[in-house]
Amino acid sequence: MKGIDILQKLADDVEEIKKTLLVLDRNIKQLMNQKAQAPSTGPTAQAAGGEVTSAQKRIKGGFTREKTIKVYGQAQRTGGIPIQNVKVIVFDAEDTEVVSRITNENGYWQARIPAGDYVAEYSHESFNAVNKVFKITNKMDEYKVV
Repeated sequence: MKGIDILQKLADDVEEIKKTLLVLDRNIKQLMNQKAQAPSTGPTAQAAGGEVTSAQKRIKGGFTREKTIKVYGQAQRTGGIPIQNVKVIVFDAEDTEVVSRITNENGYWQARIPAGDYVAEYSHESFNAVNKVFKITNKMDEYKVV
């Protein structure tokens, strides 16, 4: 590997780290805001006069989940060769596992998740884990993780 290739790889790695730090920074700010706002919301708080969260829309005496968006991706080697049996774990902004999938024979995976900031971690015995940072909004119908 030539020196210029090493420098380019390092520059790419730095960009990925910047994206991850941005997500972490947002997460910390969000957690600090939530902690400052205190009493919990939800069905119990609703009964006690609290607010309904965006994830809980009150209809006909019950609660519905918020809209979910189809996310999908493909694990492939250089040259577009798909990789089967890659474990894909999607983490939310609080670094909580949201969903876990295994890629099929064509390297594809998919899931449905609500709007938010996420990191998809791709791991397989044949390569080091790779993280993809992405954001989903309610205006989207689907999103391809690249």
